[in-house]
Amino acid sequence: ALSLLIVGASFRTHLLKEAISFGQESFFVEASLLSSGVARSVGLGYDGSKRHVMINKRSALSTKELIGILLGVSSGLSDIDLLTQAPFLRRRYLDEQIAEIDPYFVEQLGRANRALQQRNALLRIRSMEAIHVWEEMLAASASYVIQQRRKTAQELIPLIFFWLGHFPPLAVIQNGLEIRYRTQVPLEEDSVSWLKAQLEAKRSKEMDYKTTLIGHHRDDLLFFYKGISLKQTLSLGQLRLVALAIRLAEWSLLKERAVDEKPIFLLD
Repeated sequence: ALSLLIVGASFRTHLLKEAISFGQESFFVEASLLSSGVARSVGLGYDGSKRHVMINKRSALSTKELIGILLGVSSGLSDIDLLTQAPFLRRRYLDEQIAEIDPYFVEQLGRANRALQQRNALLRIRSMEAIHVWEEMLAASASYVIQQRRKTAQELIPLIFFWLGHFPPLAVIQNGLEIRYRTQVPLEEDSVSWLKAQLEAKRSKEMDYKTTLIGHHRDDLLFFYKGISLKQTLSLGQLRLVALAIRLAEWSLLKERAVDEKPIFLLD
């Protein structure tokens, strides 16, 4: 229930219909809290077809409006997917913790995703009509997203190593472990100008692929042991401990950034 109210989704599933109790047709969860000394309430319900978001007893338009009110991190067995599954999970890991502190990031990520969808639609039909408009929007918003992810990764990586040091079974891998944030945008470049130039230069090639090959959607947070992906080198138990350290690092960084707030840590 708390996880639902923290990010608008369950840590078990991103389908709200799967969060409905057996034998029931709907759910509604609500929490009252003190945030910086101010009493607030948040609620989220789902009736099988529509979600209902409440903030301070008033209807809100989107679950995005919940983010940043009740601060916290959820950790469960599925966290191992951060190390073994697709890059979008690791991007979401970065995005969710940035969003809890930076509402502007949510707006820019939404703009970048919309621009990406529109540009891809034009590439699929091999149309240049207004494509430059979407490229400008994509470059500007994706630039902000990438900058914030890079900054967050730089702060997270030392914290991950800090928490790994608390687990004796991982002591033998500490020296060979490497974590790095990968993005296509060179660190020394002006990211907006670089992205615009690359999008324009690759249009013809991308029309053949029918998709955009440059942007925030290609980022990843990479984990290696002696140059090889962790999922190929560590045992299942070691991977679970690394995944727990990743979540504890997320909680630590959220605690630092929130200043006066004390984020929740949910452990399943």
